[in-house]
Amino acid sequence: MSEPGPTVHIGVPLVRPAEPRDVPRIAATLTVAFAESRWVRWALPLDGRTQRLTRLAELEGHRGVATGTTWVSEDVDALASWAAPDGAATPVPADVRAALEREVPRLHAERA
Repeated sequence: MSEPGPTVHIGVPLVRPAEPRDVPRIAATLTVAFAESRWVRWALPLDGRTQRLTRLAELEGHRGVATGTTWVSEDVDALASWAAPDGAATPVPADVRAALEREVPRLHAERA
């Protein structure tokens, strides 16, 4: 049995809180990542599925930026996003909440 090769340390990925300028890249990254997922195929109608997914991801990006619950790699090819618990220090702003309440049911259409 051969010995494992040396471990090469390329560096630590730089991550930071997402900013408003990152929202289009967040949407693109999430769209590519989830385009073929079972959940997307189940939850979003086939008609305009990619556009619907992109808009959902954009709304998620706005929510995460506004609440500080989305972090991204410097190139925004990777991200982590979570929903803060009720009563969190930074609630979802009214305009973002209104957009989510208005658009999410429409994007899911008959699959809501």
